[in-house]
Formats: sequence, C-alpha cells, structure tokens
Amino acid sequence: MRIKDEHKKHKIYMAAVKIINAEGLSGASMAKIAREAGLSAATIYLYFEHKEDMLNKLYIASKHKMSLMMLQGFNQEMPIKVSFFLLWTNYYHFIAENFEDFIFIDQFASSPLILKISREEAKKPYQTMGEFVERAKKENVIANLSFEVMYAFMFVPMAELAKNAYKANTEIDQDTLASLFELSWKAISK
Repeated sequence: MRIKDEHKKHKIYMAAVKIINAEGLSGASMAKIAREAGLSAATIYLYFEHKEDMLNKLYIASKHKMSLMMLQGFNQEMPIKVSFFLLWTNYYHFIAENFEDFIFIDQFASSPLILKISREEAKKPYQTMGEFVERAKKENVIANLSFEVMYAFMFVPMAELAKNAYKANTEIDQDTLASLFELSWKAISK
C-alpha cells in the first residue's frame, strides 16, 4: 500500500487550479492535471476517487483557506462596522494574494459540478461570520437582508475592483478601498 504524501496532494491542487483557470472545468482532465503536477495520473487516484471528488475537495480546501484569511484578527467583541471592515479588507487581501484560488472558487461555485456536500462543507468555516451577521441584524445595525443580497452589495464590488487591479497589474490605494467600503456599508447598514 502506497503512503499518501501531503506535498503531492498540494501539487495536485496547485496544478488543478492552474489548469482549470486556464481551460475551464470541462477542459481540465486528470491527465493534464497530472502532467502539470509532474505526477502520473494513477497517483492522483490515490488521493481522489474521480475528477468530481478532486474538484469538490479542492473547492472545500480553497474556501477554508479563504475563510481563515478573512477571519484573521476578527473577534465577536469588536464593533460591528469595524468587524465588517476587517472581514472586507481581509477578503480583498485574500483575492490580491491568492488570485488563482479566488478565480477557481468563483468559477466552481457557479458550476453544476458542485455537490450538495461541497456546498454544506464549504459553509462550515463561515459559521463564525454567519453568527456575526445574525448578531448585526438583531442589533439592528444592518438591514435584514439574505446572505446573498448582503454579499452582492458588500463584497462583489470590491471583488470586481480587485480582479480589475490584478489584471492591470496595479494595486488599489487605501483611499479608494476606504471609499468603496463606505459605499458598500451604506448599502447594507441601517
């Protein structure tokens, strides 16, 4: 029996993200991913049952990585607006520093390949944020919006700005980020 190597698993993940971002989900074959990772296709099957299994596990791992970065420095005792700003700026930094992962998450989240288990599993690391949002609603600081609507007003504009900055190989200055946050905050706050 061959022993699983976390370094090889990481190489598979990195290769999969690169191929998927370049060729799309349907263009990413296990053979291409294995070639990019410098491994045999048979090695991939030691770690994953099939392509969908790999994609779902990669999605969960990527979402977990993103949630850890978003929650850096966060605690439930912080004022609500300060907490939102922290989560928001941490999300921006995740996108700027992990652009390939972000593009993969964005692409896979809207794919029919995502299994129900992935959606449920991917939500687990965000439980703290969900509790925080519910507290903000109960304290009447933010509007009683669904998560999807709140996300659209709060995080999507910044994500689009971050994508454009990445593609143009520029950085967004702090004043622009602060102004965008204030506009987003106005959209969800009471």
